[in-house]
Amino acid sequence: MFARCGPMLFLCSLSALVAMPARACRVPPASQLISPEAQVAMAGDVTLATVTGVTPTADGATSYQFVVQRRLSGVGDTTFSVAGAGVSMRDLPGSGDGHADPVFWQRGGGRVMNDTDCEIHPSFEVGATYLIFSGRAPTRRSFERIDMRDDGASDRWLAFVAERLRDRQAP
Repeated sequence: MFARCGPMLFLCSLSALVAMPARACRVPPASQLISPEAQVAMAGDVTLATVTGVTPTADGATSYQFVVQRRLSGVGDTTFSVAGAGVSMRDLPGSGDGHADPVFWQRGGGRVMNDTDCEIHPSFEVGATYLIFSGRAPTRRSFERIDMRDDGASDRWLAFVAERLRDRQAP
């Protein structure tokens, strides 16, 4: 393709690519790669909530609006919003399978990966329900989709978090 455009165009294009600032997160922050047990032990505000709306923000991000279905820990309003990315994420281990995949349960497992800036920018689907950990730096498990099934079967991540939070509050 560049051969038809001439050698100068190729060199200019190449120099423009080289001059672009490189943003890469070579090593994710350790705080994003904790175990499920550590995440629940540090949890302050944990909410099962459904996405009710999406609003683009001036900076090109997205604000997702939620309505609380059940508060597992903490106190707060019945609605809240989360800033995130405006593109849909691919399914990762633990998403859509009731969190049965063993990879989800390993240190650093979860649906959300950090971006090139080493920050987590979650995306959500309107109408879907998520288990949201708020109030601390997010981890890869802070925004897990919980598929509410008609057959009454429980999502393993939701059951694990609810049980551990009950145990933590018991005398």
